[in-house]
Amino acid sequence: MFTSEPILDEYWRVMTYDRLPFEQAERAEIITAFKTVTDATVVDPNCSLSVVEDDPDDDKFFECAYAVDADYLVSGDKDHVLPVDEYRGTSVVSPAEFLTVVDSPVD
Repeated sequence: MFTSEPILDEYWRVMTYDRLPFEQAERAEIITAFKTVTDATVVDPNCSLSVVEDDPDDDKFFECAYAVDADYLVSGDKDHVLPVDEYRGTSVVSPAEFLTVVDSPVD
């Protein structure tokens, strides 16, 4: 699993929404757990892509995927990210779709 500082910043920002009851200490715990418990590798994409016209802020996810030559970009964003479907060899899938891939037996 790969992520980037801009993606982690986005997660932090989203957790500040009023509808999500996270205190600052809880947000910090979640970000730390995301990096350590999931064993996510934080990368510096060092590229700038223009993929999502309606929400260019979501380009950070494609930049991370492109930088690591990812097979899959997993997202729940039905409005901006999932409609891309595939980008430069990376399949864009929902979490449910991804689980079917990882649960499938390898030939």
